Amino acid sequence: MTRKSQPAPAVEIPAPATVEPQRPKRPPMIGLKVIGAENGVVQVQIDAKDADKNAGRVEDQFCAQFGTDNSHFASLMAEQLAAYSVVKDKNTGDEQVNANVANAHISIVRGIGPRDEVEAMLAVQMAGIHMLTFAAIGTAYKTTQPMQKDQALAQVNKLSRTFTTQMEALKRYRSAGEQKVTVEHVHVHEGGQAVVGNVTHSGKAA
Repeated sequence: MTRKSQPAPAVEIPAPATVEPQRPKRPPMIGLKVIGAENGVVQVQIDAKDADKNAGRVEDQFCAQFGTDNSHFASLMAEQLAAYSVVKDKNTGDEQVNANVANAHISIVRGIGPRDEVEAMLAVQMAGIHMLTFAAIGTAYKTTQPMQKDQALAQVNKLSRTFTTQMEALKRYRSAGEQKVTVEHVHVHEGGQAVVGNVTHSGKAA
């Protein structure tokens, strides 16, 4: 008598879990707010509304975004970023600092993550070059004059190259002092011994 084989029970295999890359959580950005103008000079101050109350003084958090613990240096960098953020009022034509634009520039610097004052200065310059690049792009789009368009496109090309050079300079500065040695060939002669790993010498004769 032939026994009829039973089909094997179906086994459900769960789909592999998707692992999202974990990015380190950054502290909240501390921006600026415009509080008025005096004698033609716009007055700005630190906007503490997003500060982390458990991370110490707001001023220290603001300075940390510029890789420094010096409030005078951080203020200077912020003033330079605010200078990039001057826009014309559509109604009066007056120039004024736009806090939203200034904070966008601070966000650029924060994204670069300067670790000291030198990196902060370079990051602020990079923010300025970025703005000039897109101003030149806007001119190239809007103008109908061939010569003016060519000049704007030449500016875009030059500024884009400058930005790339700044990125390379930042990379070189950050990797200063790091040395990488690559061993391509190891020859071991008869009676010799190849050693792989750290080698220490006691200074005593064998």
